[in-house]
Amino acid sequence: GNAEFERTVLRGGIDLTGATIGGSLLCDGVALHHGNPGRGIALCAINTVFGQDVSFCSSGDEGSSTVSPIRDVSIRGVIDLTGATISGSLRFKRAKLVNQNGDGRAPALKAERIRIKGSLDFRDYTTVFGEVNLSAAVIDSNLNCRKAAFTNPARSAVYAKDMQVRGDIRLLETYVFGDLNLERVDVTGRLHWNGLWLVSERPIEKGRTTFNLKHAKVGAVLEAEGL
Repeated sequence: GNAEFERTVLRGGIDLTGATIGGSLLCDGVALHHGNPGRGIALCAINTVFGQDVSFCSSGDEGSSTVSPIRDVSIRGVIDLTGATISGSLRFKRAKLVNQNGDGRAPALKAERIRIKGSLDFRDYTTVFGEVNLSAAVIDSNLNCRKAAFTNPARSAVYAKDMQVRGDIRLLETYVFGDLNLERVDVTGRLHWNGLWLVSERPIEKGRTTFNLKHAKVGAVLEAEGL
């Protein structure tokens, strides 16, 4: 069945390491607040298997103040999905993820070697403070970023070296403060950006680029608008 934490407030973390969940992990409207910025673990799901979706989306009715007011997701600490398998999609909608320190080495989302059989979505004003690490991730459908913001000025805001996406990568109305590393990414479909804002305050260094597409493979079309 499902593991449901909808609208739950936890002053600590959730440990699902190595578990098998037959249904979905539903964290809609959740607040997970670990007390150690840059070091705390909000959700540990290393090598966890999810039979359906993993969802961090806003909960409630838009415009309602009494029956079910909308509640956005608030995460302080890392979400660690290293080596996890998700048979559905991984979704972030109106979510705020914070796990940032001064040297930029603290990830807000750690998803190295994750396998997602659906899509990976960051949308509707999702904001991330800290690195999103998708190195060697495999996504069977699309990577969708729409109206999302990623901030990690000291290092990579999104680090996706060796990621495989068997659909499209869509970066639409998305803000990146820090490096966007897509080195050796393999995209079967399109790489499409429109309204992508890239900002970096780091000094120019040999071998480093703010937007890294070295040795990337794009199977269909590269569509670049409004960069």
